[in-house]
Amino acid sequence: MSTLADGYTPSTPKVAIDQVVQELVRLRKKRKIRQGEIAEAVGLSQSMVSHIENGKATPSIETVMLYAAAVGARIQVVPINNGKWRTAAVSEPRGTA
Repeated sequence: MSTLADGYTPSTPKVAIDQVVQELVRLRKKRKIRQGEIAEAVGLSQSMVSHIENGKATPSIETVMLYAAAVGARIQVVPINNGKWRTAAVSEPRGTA
């Protein structure tokens, strides 16, 4: 499991989403999946996927989950009791790291 910003508590969920997206982009590139393939799986245009990956657009949680599924990953976001996000993690199936 790749943990992002362990112990980090961003004031807005957007920061956590942006970090998760960057980890998903890393996995996409590692697996040599094209943006167009992600776009098809998620139901967006390739240009919108590019905007999301470059931080020019903020995806919905649903879009992030679909993106994760398209690269074969699972998302785990752990809230802490004050409503902030403690850990955002992207995990790969065993044997693919």
